[in-house]
Amino acid sequence: MKKIDYSLTLKQIYIKALPVTILLIIGATLVYQLLWNNLFAALSNLWLRIYIFIPAILILSLLHEVLHILGFWLLGKTRRQDWHIGIKSGTPYAHCSTPMKINAYRISVIIPGLLLGIIPLLLSFAWGWPIVFVYAILMTTAALGDFFILLEIRKLSSSSFVSDHASKPGCWLLNP
Repeated sequence: MKKIDYSLTLKQIYIKALPVTILLIIGATLVYQLLWNNLFAALSNLWLRIYIFIPAILILSLLHEVLHILGFWLLGKTRRQDWHIGIKSGTPYAHCSTPMKINAYRISVIIPGLLLGIIPLLLSFAWGWPIVFVYAILMTTAALGDFFILLEIRKLSSSSFVSDHASKPGCWLLNP
C-alpha cells in the first residue's frame, strides 16, 4: 500500500498561524468592541482571576483533544486501543492509529475548533460575553493547526482513506 504524506511540522503551523492569529485578534476585537464596548473593562477582571483562567485553558485544551478522540471513535469507528492523547513539544495532541474514511477524519479534525472556538466566538458577538470572547479567541487560535490540516487535505476525494500521522499534525493518504 502506497502512503502519501499530508502532514505539517509544528514549525510550519506556527509560521502560518502567526499572521492569522494577529489578524484574528485584531479583527475580532474590533468587531466585539464595536458591538459591545465592554471588552477592555472585562479583561482587567479576567487577569485578576488568573487562578481561574489558567486551569480553564488547561481543561479546554484537554477537551479539545478529547473531542478529536470522540470523532475518531464515533465517526471513524475506531477502538479504544487505537487512540491516545499526549503532549509533544509542549503541545497536546490526539492520535489515532486506525485508518478511516477521509470525511470522518475531516470532521474529527474540525469539531474542536468549531465547538470550542468559532461557535463561542459567534455567541460572544451575539450576546456580549467578554470572557467567552477571550476563551473563544484562544481556542480558535489553538485550532489553527487543525484548520491548516484541513486545507492540506481539501482536494482529496471523499472515497479516500487516511491514517493519522504518528509524529506530525496531519495524515497519510492510503492508496491501495
